[in-house]
Amino acid sequence: MLPMHRGIRTLTATFQESEVLLTRLKGDMQVVTTYLEGAKQSMEERRGLEEDVRWKAGAKEGLDQGMDQGLDLFEAQKALKMQPQVLDELAQLRSRLQETEQRAAELAEAANATNRRAWLTIGIPTVPRKTGADYLTLTLESLLEELPLDSSDPLYGRVRVLVMNNRPGNHNVFYQVRQRIDEGSAEDAFVAKARVYVAMVDNPGTLPDPAPHLPDPNDLDNPTNRPGRQVRQQTCDLITLLEMATPQSFYYLFMEDDFRVCPYSLPILHYIVRKLNAVPATRNWLSVRLSYGMNGILLPTLYLPSLTNYLRMHTARLPPDLLYTEWFAGKREETWDVVRGRQQYVYHKNLLDHIGAQSSFTVRAERLPFPRCFASMANVWSIQAQERFQAAACPGSDLSPCPPGDGGETWVRIPIQWPDNFGDDARFHPTSEPAATLLL
Repeated sequence: MLPMHRGIRTLTATFQESEVLLTRLKGDMQVVTTYLEGAKQSMEERRGLEEDVRWKAGAKEGLDQGMDQGLDLFEAQKALKMQPQVLDELAQLRSRLQETEQRAAELAEAANATNRRAWLTIGIPTVPRKTGADYLTLTLESLLEELPLDSSDPLYGRVRVLVMNNRPGNHNVFYQVRQRIDEGSAEDAFVAKARVYVAMVDNPGTLPDPAPHLPDPNDLDNPTNRPGRQVRQQTCDLITLLEMATPQSFYYLFMEDDFRVCPYSLPILHYIVRKLNAVPATRNWLSVRLSYGMNGILLPTLYLPSLTNYLRMHTARLPPDLLYTEWFAGKREETWDVVRGRQQYVYHKNLLDHIGAQSSFTVRAERLPFPRCFASMANVWSIQAQERFQAAACPGSDLSPCPPGDGGETWVRIPIQWPDNFGDDARFHPTSEPAATLLL
C-alpha cells in the first residue's frame, strides 16, 4: 500500500501546484481586463471634451491626456499580445487538472477497494532463529499457493496476511522477504501474490513485559506452566498483533512462522465458515480449531478484543495457548459476557504442517511427533481433550461438537470430502511419518 500512498501524496502536490498556477493566470487576465477597460474609458473621456475650452489650455490638457492615453494604449496592446499565450496556458492547465482529477478519482477508488474490510486476516508473528533458518519463506509460499491472482475470484483481495517482526532490526530473513516483495519482478508469482495479500510490519514495541522482575522458571520442571520472560514477551507481541489486525477483517486466523499451509486449506476455511453460518443452531459460533498450539485457530474478529484483554490480564500467569483454552471455556467470570452460549468447534483434520526444527526458545523438552497434513485432530497429544475432534460422537461429521442434522441448508448436512492424498509429495502425505523429533 505504500506506493499508493506515495501516489496520493504526489497528486496532492500536483493539485497545490495547479492551484498556484491558476491563481497566477487569473491575476494576469485581471491585469489584461483592467488595461482594456482603462483604455476604453480614457478614449471615451477624450471624445467628451468640450470644444469651447481655450485652445492653449485645451491643447495642453489634450497633450497630457494624449500622453496618458498613449501609455494606456501601450499597456493594452501589450496585454492583448499576451492574451493568446495566457489563454493557451490556461487551456493546457485546465486539461491537466481534468486529467489529474480523473487519475485522483481512479486512485481513490482503488484505495477504497484496498481498504475495504477483508474477509480474513491471517496473523503471523515471526522471530529470527539462531541458525538463520528461513521458515518464513516456506510458510508464505505455501499460503500464497492457496490464494488467487484472478481478480474475478471471490477470495481475490479479501484475505490479508499480516506478518509482524517481533525483533525489529534483528531479523534478516524478514527483511530479505520484504525486499523481495518490494523490489522483485512481478513475473515472480510469489511477488505478484504477496503484493496483493501480504503486509510486513515491525512490532512497534509498545507493550513491554508486565512482570520483568519475576525469575524465569525451570522449563524442564514447571508443573504450574508459569511463563518465563520469553513466553511473557511472546504474549505481549501477540496482543500487539491482534490489536493491529482486529479492525481489518471479519475473521482472524492464528498462524506461526514455521507452519506450512496444507493444500485446500483456504477453501476449507471458507467452507467451514459458510457451514457454521448457514445453520441457525451454530451461527453463534465462537471459534474453530484447525491445528495445534497457538496456531490454526479461526474466530470472528468481533471476539478478539475480549481475548486480547484476557491475554493482557493474565500474561504473567500462563502461556498464551493455555490462556486461550481458559478463555473459550469460560473458566473466569471476565469472559462470560462473550463466550457463554458460544461454542468452539474442531475440524476433523489438521490443516497446518509444522516445519520448524529450530525453536525460538532457548530450552525445549523433547516432544512426541506432531501430526502432519490431514492427520486426524482426534489424537493430537499437545492439546487438551476438549479441543480434540470427537470422532466417536460425530462419525458422520467433519466438525465437533456435531452440528444438528436438521435445519439450515441441505448442503451443510453432507461433509465435503476434500483431497488429502498427494502421492509422493512427502510434505503433505497424511500417512507419512514425521521427521525425527528435535528439541523444539
